[in-house]
Amino acid sequence: MNPEQAVREFLGQYTAIIVGVILLLCVLWFLFYFLGLMGKAGLIKGVGKADAGAESMTFGELWTESLPYFWRMFGLSLIIGLPSFILIVVLLVGLGLGAYTAITGGLSEGGLWAMLPA
Repeated sequence: MNPEQAVREFLGQYTAIIVGVILLLCVLWFLFYFLGLMGKAGLIKGVGKADAGAESMTFGELWTESLPYFWRMFGLSLIIGLPSFILIVVLLVGLGLGAYTAITGGLSEGGLWAMLPA
């Protein structure tokens, strides 16, 4: 069995599993990202309350008071992280396109490089 045929057979059998795992990882990433932003907002709010002289604070209290600041924190982190995100997406799309054309166009025919103008 040649490598091209092996890759096609593997992708044919496991495409649904690969897509499912990628979607699950994306959902988990968003959940952890949300919790991280809420943790930062809660920490900032808790420090402000401690400086103001609060004797004790509960998790629920800090969580509730931090919810209005979520979108501000999200927007700020989006502005800061957007250039890196765009760069990573462009690189992944390029790698994915290159792998796809190499597999479908045949490795010996040059793949993506054969499609580019000279």
